[in-house]
Amino acid sequence: MEVQQLGSGKILILLKGEELRTLPVPPTDMTTQDASTILRRALGNTYDPSWDSVYFEMFPGHDSLLLFALQHNGAPSFFTFDSIEPLIDVAHASPSGLISYLTHDGEAYTLIVYPWHGENLPSALSEYGRPAEYHAFYALHLSEHSTVIAGPHALDVIRHYFK
Repeated sequence: MEVQQLGSGKILILLKGEELRTLPVPPTDMTTQDASTILRRALGNTYDPSWDSVYFEMFPGHDSLLLFALQHNGAPSFFTFDSIEPLIDVAHASPSGLISYLTHDGEAYTLIVYPWHGENLPSALSEYGRPAEYHAFYALHLSEHSTVIAGPHALDVIRHYFK
């Protein structure tokens, strides 16, 4: 396993050959949970709780897996919405580039927003959505047990498609 630090809060992990056969699933079937396990193994005793909130990009190959891990800067904020219309309003009132994910559990939309360069979140989030108090791990739960509609820039995607 090759591990390279790409900057503050960014890691590249390369698995190939025999290492792939030790994975619990083939690279094409990897989940966020599997990627998190690889990250913990790669960081070993240098792993710290700040890596509990991370965005993964996985690129499986024929005999390799390239995994990028981007550490989110702080715990996410959660907002729930009963319909898409208020989300469209939030998207138009928010700056571009916010790291955000939109999920739907069959009843409500949940928008997960990560801190952006130490700035406060847009006030439109609280005006149109209901703030929800969840632990940072709940973002992983949502990614596995609800439908992820957009991310990692969900508000930008909404703004683009609902002009």
